[in-house]
Amino acid sequence: MNRFTSAVDGVEFGYEQTPYGLTLYFEGCDPCDFVIGDHRAYSKAVYKELLSLCASVEKRLEALS
Repeated sequence: MNRFTSAVDGVEFGYEQTPYGLTLYFEGCDPCDFVIGDHRAYSKAVYKELLSLCASVEKRLEALS
């Protein structure tokens, strides 16, 4: 699992790539899914940051192929 610290709010969390976005792991919470097409649960800044994280993960995966 990869780790990420948000520049928006300083929260650190784990994440894994999924076919539809990311699975996010916050300490003390159940895993939650970031689905690229569903931005309702996120502020604009957090959504943009998670979308950027998805793009960087996809680029790293393509480089490994």
